[in-house]
Amino acid sequence: MSRDPNFYLFKVIMPLILIGLVNFWGVFIPMEKVADRLNYSSSMFLTTTAFIYVTTNYVPKLTFLTRIGAWQQVRKHSSSTLES
Repeated sequence: MSRDPNFYLFKVIMPLILIGLVNFWGVFIPMEKVADRLNYSSSMFLTTTAFIYVTTNYVPKLTFLTRIGAWQQVRKHSSSTLES
C-alpha cells in the first residue's frame, strides 16, 4: 500500500488555498461596513478551522510534524492574522 500524493493535493491543499483566496476578498469590503467585514473574516476563520479539523482524519497520526501538518498550521495562523 502506498500513499497517493494527488489525494492530499486535491483533498487538503487545494481547498485550503481556495479558502485562503476567498479570505483575501474580505479586504475589498468597504471600511465603513465594519460589521460585514468582521462577519466575513470570522466566517472565513471558522471555515478554515473546521476544514482543518475535518482533514485531520485524512492525515496519518504521527509523533512528528509532516509537511502537510506544518502547512495546515501555517494556513491556520495566516487566516487568523488576516482578521486583525
